[in-house]
Amino acid sequence: QSVLTQYLETVKPMHEQFVEPSKKNADLVVLEGGKNLVALMLKNYGFEVIDLGVDVSEKQFLKAIRENPDASLVCISSLLTTTNQQMRKIVRAVRNADRDHKLYIMVGGGSVTEQFAKEIGADAYTEDAVDAAAAAKAFVLGAKDEQ
Repeated sequence: QSVLTQYLETVKPMHEQFVEPSKKNADLVVLEGGKNLVALMLKNYGFEVIDLGVDVSEKQFLKAIRENPDASLVCISSLLTTTNQQMRKIVRAVRNADRDHKLYIMVGGGSVTEQFAKEIGADAYTEDAVDAAAAAKAFVLGAKDEQ
């Protein structure tokens, strides 16, 4: 475990008393590069994070979504411009499989811009882990308000 992971696991119980968890089940999180920090931030907000790792194919994404039907959030990150085309393929595959648009797709990372996120059909672009956690929480709370 990294020092950051150990630190966050130590302070998490203290942090939880100040942060209302999202109470959302099985939100898929697949990130490259900054995925560990984003996953920790999401967990601190009460999300269940399913970390598929790095270099994940669209088939692996779709399998994870089928195996977790309660999932509502998919996060994808890319640090290198060379992996942006894979991000495009994943978003397209998720959209094709999710005809009812129940999955909210967030993208970010060092090589991603807001313009690119719009171009590939993502629902949201976030610049960093703090923004990603805040956007995920806002989406979940907004979705709950609509029910």
